[in-house]
Amino acid sequence: MSRAALPQRDFWLFAALGAVAMLILRHTYDYTVDDAWITARLASRLAQGKGLTYFDGGATIDAVTGPLWLLPGVLGEWTSGEPSGALIAQKWLGAACMVGAVVLAIRRLHERARPFAAALCAVHLGMYAWSFAGLETGLAALLIVGLVPKTDGTGGRGAALCAFLIPWVRPELSIAAGVFLLVSKEKRSLVSLAAGGALLMIARLTIFGDVVPLAWHAKGGGGLGSGVQYVGFVFLLELVAIGIVLHRGLTRENTSALLLVGSQLFVVLFLGGDWMPANRLFVPIFLPWIGLVAETLTAPSREGKEAHSHKRAFALCGLAMILPALEIAAQWEFVGADPPEAMGALAHELARHESIALFDAGQLAFHAEGVVTDLGGLVDPEIAMLPGGHGEKEVPIALLHERAPDRIVLHSVLPVETIASDEGRQLRRGSLAGFPVEQRIAASPWLREHYEVERVVTLHANYHYVVFKRSVDRRSSAPHQTQ
Repeated sequence: MSRAALPQRDFWLFAALGAVAMLILRHTYDYTVDDAWITARLASRLAQGKGLTYFDGGATIDAVTGPLWLLPGVLGEWTSGEPSGALIAQKWLGAACMVGAVVLAIRRLHERARPFAAALCAVHLGMYAWSFAGLETGLAALLIVGLVPKTDGTGGRGAALCAFLIPWVRPELSIAAGVFLLVSKEKRSLVSLAAGGALLMIARLTIFGDVVPLAWHAKGGGGLGSGVQYVGFVFLLELVAIGIVLHRGLTRENTSALLLVGSQLFVVLFLGGDWMPANRLFVPIFLPWIGLVAETLTAPSREGKEAHSHKRAFALCGLAMILPALEIAAQWEFVGADPPEAMGALAHELARHESIALFDAGQLAFHAEGVVTDLGGLVDPEIAMLPGGHGEKEVPIALLHERAPDRIVLHSVLPVETIASDEGRQLRRGSLAGFPVEQRIAASPWLREHYEVERVVTLHANYHYVVFKRSVDRRSSAPHQTQ
């Protein structure tokens, strides 16, 4: 049978995996992370000839960590003629890349290992949630799989190209990819990876005057404590893989795969983790981990005997599936909630105002025509450079007073209380359970003097928006508080 033909066993294997994938993807399809809306807006404006700006007259910003991911949004805008076409293109291309990565990764394994790899793929929620989330995770997974040699030890087609593109999609993956290529002795791909990273830094320095994206400054790292919490799940997965590999014996192939996962683990630990669910920063390296476990479980011993009986192999595979399955149960509701209609309605309402200030600057600001003040700093260079990490920026009240947004939108994870006063409808003090930057603004005398609550929009039981409207001309008095 030719290598291009699909064996019957593989056909039914992929059919079963596809059926499970469709069920979970149906649940997670509507999950779109707010950062994807930011990328889509920038791509849409770039396609319209407005440059990498978030609003007319705004600064040129490096707000997309992996700039190559702007391309699908630009093409989506061009072909559809609608800004929403950028987001749709991102979601579908991300899903296509993830499917391609899964198929390619499993096809590269020995036939005996494929059922185990398929079973492990089927229970990794992150690969589903981040397929249609609108970010570049699927493409990053495909590029990482493209680096991994085939089971006969030969490099995959296009490995050097994949290595070159990795920094342009997920820069932090470059370290893990470099370690993997160094141990694998893939010199050509290693040079290509270094060239891609160097060219990206030169481009960023030339265009934006900085070698790191705006998100680096805006998020500022969550600290070692946040990093430890974030990497805990993947650390346990790495221990499972190490235990299985050590039981069978180290080889160059499984050592390089272990180091790929381990290197990414330490990089993410150093960066302070991520606020997004389902292990987004680790999804691109899950497939090499799955291949490592599946191949090790089924590899023949040095004497040519099978490593394990089928019963024992299935038992160990089941053990490796426990943690991912528990994660599905823990985060099922979070990544499967239907997008509230109130969110879209609020976004269109905010678009009518000349200026807005808010923390969730993706979907809510997607249709905005005026000035956008991003309290998180992801699309606002002035705020991004302020002290504080993600959600903790020390935004001066004087800055808000100067910009005088028509509407300020703050979020709370608990229901908020409002009271009637001589200054209009106001928040009850201490009732806003948002990010620290939002709590400081909500508690400021300046907000009470110049703004009043227009309405409260409830998206879910644990997510509420409080919309403030400007009630006093900003030049009537100076701010009472500066920070």
